[in-house]
Amino acid sequence: MKISKNYEMHFAVLVLAALGVYLVLQSAFMPFSRDGVISTDTGVWLQIAREMSEGRMVYRDLFDHKGPLLFLLYSLFFRAGGTTGVWLLQCLLLAVTITAAYWCVRKLVANRIAAAYAVMGAVLGRNIFGGEDFPIEEAALPFLMLSLFVFVSYLCDDKRTIRPKEIVLLGLCMGSVLCLRPNLIALWAVFVPAVFLEGVCAKRYKEMLLCAGCFTAGAAAVIALLCVWLQCGGALSACWEEAVRFNFLYVGKSDSLSRIRVFLEFFFHPLQFACICLNLYLFLRKKELRLLYGSNLLYILLNLILASMSGVNYRNYEIALIPGFVLPLAGGIGDLWNFLERRKGRRGFLSPFWVITLMLFLLYGNGGGFYGLKKIYYNVQITGEERENLEMMRFIGENTAEEEKITVLGNVAYIYLGTGRCSATEFIYTYPVCEMSGELGGRFLEQMETAEPPFVVVKEGWFEEPVPFRKKIETLIEKNYVNVMETGDFIVYERL
Repeated sequence: MKISKNYEMHFAVLVLAALGVYLVLQSAFMPFSRDGVISTDTGVWLQIAREMSEGRMVYRDLFDHKGPLLFLLYSLFFRAGGTTGVWLLQCLLLAVTITAAYWCVRKLVANRIAAAYAVMGAVLGRNIFGGEDFPIEEAALPFLMLSLFVFVSYLCDDKRTIRPKEIVLLGLCMGSVLCLRPNLIALWAVFVPAVFLEGVCAKRYKEMLLCAGCFTAGAAAVIALLCVWLQCGGALSACWEEAVRFNFLYVGKSDSLSRIRVFLEFFFHPLQFACICLNLYLFLRKKELRLLYGSNLLYILLNLILASMSGVNYRNYEIALIPGFVLPLAGGIGDLWNFLERRKGRRGFLSPFWVITLMLFLLYGNGGGFYGLKKIYYNVQITGEERENLEMMRFIGENTAEEEKITVLGNVAYIYLGTGRCSATEFIYTYPVCEMSGELGGRFLEQMETAEPPFVVVKEGWFEEPVPFRKKIETLIEKNYVNVMETGDFIVYERL
């Protein structure tokens, strides 16, 4: 039985909408289902956004080394609706990511259901969305996917039609990602030279010059806007010190063997390796799209190198790899769908719809599917330890005035959010920054001695590690504080 185009369209919309809802329900930001725990990085950015809404400024008054666009977005949406406002930002960016990915796939796959399945396979493949995090890589995905769509549209067009507004969009997207996390710009580092060199070889000099101007204008507009915002907040020079200089220090701490190990872990992940093989197959088979698939293969490899720079395999780094999956999965699922369509018998035993649906269920049902449902369940439930932590945060809130500031050692910024109190120092988190940099550690100690916060919260066992910075903090607390409360996770110290 042949599936009508109308059915295809409605089913594809249903698949993509269900995918989006399923992912945003896993977010720890979702209203009415917060258990008090927000993940490491996201908790920091939420607290920075909250303190910015009260007059402090990132980089100038609050330390962090992420790009300024992240804090502009977080602060705007936090002012609009608190944590729920940031959840709405997450929903918006995810909707753009899924839609742009679908547009990319539709340039290569005629069947809408196959296209929707390719998007679902790319997004769910490594089981890295949802849960407590809204990482910076997820915020960058819409800009990556929109840019990938522009490149795919251009390279699938035999006439190579150039639309200046799309080139400006490319520049805006690259400028945005550059101001979120610079090591995510592999897409433009590969596709822009590929398009430019092809145009030069075809002697389209004026058009390439126009492209260069439009692209530069788009990127410069984003950077200029953020520089003005930082300058008005008195944080432009501090942004260079904290967001640029510290990142070089952070990357410099990793060794070559660690980077190679992480690269190989990423490279040989089953989905990643399958996509590399698929991409190579499509590059050899589809001569008319060889430039597209060749560029995408180089992009995958460069992206893997940049994602491995820190020498650490954090789950959020894997999100940056998702755009590289889109074209191989589109070509692979599209070809499989067409093959099964030609081979299916009278009874539809080889119907591509049922075969590919079953394949995706077997591949992703336990990981991207069932595991995600467990994350939603655990996000709604409050464990005994979480209940203790909520009680601890209530205790601190009830025993301090709103204007009083506290200190949380380590990297558990959600304690600030739960107590409704600001940080007594510029450091929302001390680990790993104050232990990596003697200068930053010294600044924190000076600010602690000056601020004299009424409460200090320390993660259980934090002082057991023989780190010089932690020993200095322990000495300071022993002299000036007394243990007033303990939970399974934390110790609360009150100033004498």
